Amino acid sequence: MALPDDPPGDLEAVDGLPEVGKVPEPDGNYGAFVPHYAPEKIFEIASKLYKKGR
Repeated sequence: MALPDDPPGDLEAVDGLPEVGKVPEPDGNYGAFVPHYAPEKIFEIASKLYKKGR
């Protein structure tokens, strides 16, 4: 028994992916989760990383 709610009996391994329903397309404001940096700030960060990488 794999889980308490599973029916009794032997477990069976099945090849392939399980059949699932349609995956919904996400919608919304994706930009809200992306930090916005000014180009000069990106250059400053890149310069610091480059110097530390040398």
